[in-house]
Amino acid sequence: MTGLLQDLRYALRQFGRNPGFTSVAVLTLALGIAANTTIFSALDAVLLRRLPFPDSDRLVVLWGANLSRGWADNPIEPRWFVEWHKQNHVFADMAAFEPISLNLSGSGKPEEVAAERTTPNLFSLLGVKPMLGRGFISAESKPDSRTAVLSHRLWQRRFGSDRQVAGKQILLNGDSYTVVGVLPSDFSHRYTSPVFPSPQVWVGGFDPESIPGDEKGYGAVARLRSGVTLQQAQTEMDTIARRVEQQYPEDKGWGVALFKAQDKSVEYTRPALLVLWVAVSLVLLIACANLVSLLLARAEARSREIAVRAVLGASRRRLLRQLLTESALLAFLGAGAGLLLAISSTRAILTMTPPALLQAAPGLEDAGVNLRVLGYCSLLATGTGLLIGLVPAWSCSRGNLNQWLNESGKGSTQGRQRHRVRGFLVISEFSLALMLLVGAGLMIRTLMVLNKLDLGFDRNNVLTMKLPLLGPHFKDTPQRVEFLRQLSARLNQLPGVRSASVTRGVPIEDWSGWDYVTEDDPNPAAEQIPDANYNIIGPHYFATLGVPLQRGRDFTGEDTETSPPVVVVSEQLARNSWPGQNPIGKRIRIVDSAKAIAPWRVVIGVAANVLTQGPDSGFHAELYIPYTQAPWLARVSLAVRTSSDPASIAPAVRQEIARLDKDLPVSEIKTLAQVAGEPVAQRRLVMALLAAFASLALVLAAAGIYSVTSYVVMSRTREIGLRMAMGAQRAQVVGMVLRQGLRLGLLGAAAGLASALGLTRFLASQLFGVGATDFATFTGVTLFLLTIMLFACYIPARRAARIDPMMALRYE
Repeated sequence: MTGLLQDLRYALRQFGRNPGFTSVAVLTLALGIAANTTIFSALDAVLLRRLPFPDSDRLVVLWGANLSRGWADNPIEPRWFVEWHKQNHVFADMAAFEPISLNLSGSGKPEEVAAERTTPNLFSLLGVKPMLGRGFISAESKPDSRTAVLSHRLWQRRFGSDRQVAGKQILLNGDSYTVVGVLPSDFSHRYTSPVFPSPQVWVGGFDPESIPGDEKGYGAVARLRSGVTLQQAQTEMDTIARRVEQQYPEDKGWGVALFKAQDKSVEYTRPALLVLWVAVSLVLLIACANLVSLLLARAEARSREIAVRAVLGASRRRLLRQLLTESALLAFLGAGAGLLLAISSTRAILTMTPPALLQAAPGLEDAGVNLRVLGYCSLLATGTGLLIGLVPAWSCSRGNLNQWLNESGKGSTQGRQRHRVRGFLVISEFSLALMLLVGAGLMIRTLMVLNKLDLGFDRNNVLTMKLPLLGPHFKDTPQRVEFLRQLSARLNQLPGVRSASVTRGVPIEDWSGWDYVTEDDPNPAAEQIPDANYNIIGPHYFATLGVPLQRGRDFTGEDTETSPPVVVVSEQLARNSWPGQNPIGKRIRIVDSAKAIAPWRVVIGVAANVLTQGPDSGFHAELYIPYTQAPWLARVSLAVRTSSDPASIAPAVRQEIARLDKDLPVSEIKTLAQVAGEPVAQRRLVMALLAAFASLALVLAAAGIYSVTSYVVMSRTREIGLRMAMGAQRAQVVGMVLRQGLRLGLLGAAAGLASALGLTRFLASQLFGVGATDFATFTGVTLFLLTIMLFACYIPARRAARIDPMMALRYE
């Protein structure tokens, strides 16, 4: 221990004598360790931290699967759940839920809240105990049950953290519900998925056996029995699904897919986090290569000191320990500074992360420094200290003492070995920087393609917002229809409004599917029934969203609840159903739970294709029906096209809504451009972070190449002087240095390109319209890096060309 303290004191004195070197080394390490710690904190919060439920590895989610149609995770039908629950022997328990929206009113401003109607056993299955009150009891599965459980956040925000809230009444859709419990703070934001929004309220009154029909809009979760594997459960559920398929022939082709709840909750964010983790690891390796080079130069400058200590009795082991202590101390100083940077950078990244991404990555908002992150940071410091110190320490401890004492080791074999080590470091920095820059370049090209992509609608100057047509004022269809008619008329008369319409949902954000049949083929086999995304809209919808009508007409005020049923279809649906024919006048029928009485609808128009599900899914068949002929419509979006900034019209729109119904909540006020940008939000964030890390890597690599080249040129001062004394021209000296740098750059490019070809496969899930081996990106990045390297070599080469031969010959 005494020897270690002496080494530490000596190391501190050495650092104090060289503040410039110390500052550069600590800053370089701090940047690399901060980037790693920041990304690891997010990776820890999302991927490594288990769901906050007992034995969470036994929790699975169940989805409908129709592999013939390419669907592996579709919402399920209640009757499927009933049979799965009755027939299985692999689950200890199963629960079902229905995602819904509720209008929370009463005290305070009305608001729409995401909610779930659930079977009473959901919380007991998950192993969650409410922090206040209780969960649901079995009697509360009856449809007339009016009980509610609140999320912790809603309890804090809406009810002021009232600890007496259990037993109180709240208004949901105008009906009185009794609050029976409040959930723990870590439940709601971890109980979510990219498909269903994070609920704020859970209500009882859900019994799958009492729900008729075959509507697919429900979810299910189960707990595996002890000792049962996911594969064993999948095998049994496949058998049950085949029996259910025979029981309900109209569901032919549908099966069940099981996923671990933990895996399903992070499937959207795992690839991006792993890509970023690889990126920051490369940044740290480049920083380490820089420091190895600096420490090698510093060790050579101290060679006489080391030789004197060896002559005075210091063993090679003692010298090695001293040098490793100095590198370890540097690493821990850098880790301490990096940890402070990581705390602020983590907060900054969470601030710039869109809410939709936070929702899709359960736990991300909890990212920060904890014991596991501190342990990772300590491990980084230890590993980095060994990595940056071992080569210089080993080199110095094995040096030729006589050559060092005589200061004549410049041209020795040991010196040539060090030049080879520095060459290897330059090649490593170049190849690592190339890998990062290729990744950033591919993401930048992806965003360029996405920004230019024609979505099928005009996203500019359109405001959107959501309205739940729920509560006592909207108990029947005529009330909803009349409200929407009046609201549409008022909005179209507002100053600055070019057109306005109502819709079940806007593209990308709200899409769903229906099966349908045509009059030309009214009875296809169950597994061959076509499907289409659907929308329920009002007049002026296509003009408001800028979707061209290719044939026929739009809906008008004449398309009422008493007029013949009509439909507008997309080009894709027309091409699929009536290839080479005019679809106008054709008849189509929606196949739903009321298929026996569903009317035939006449096609009155054909609209251009729209990327309703976002750019990754391509064009799907679409059908549109007027809201006057959709009695089930209970939640609408408004779309308002303006002649100027769409956000400026929001207060006027809200005022018109309040004049018609002051208790109607308005939510999710966004421009259509914001909605269209949500599917690429993760890509945009990954691109920004990759670009930042690549820029840091480029700066570090350029600095490393410059410092190594400068040192090599300085160490060859006598040789360069001799060459010039013998007639070498300045251009020849510059060319010699540049050729050596270019040779190292080409070797680095070869290694970097080979590695990048492998690593970009991890990035493939984030790319769009650009291949993982895009030739233009690889070539452009390589040429750019070679240019940077030549420039970094040119400055010391030019300085070398100005050497006075006589001064150089007297250099030593």
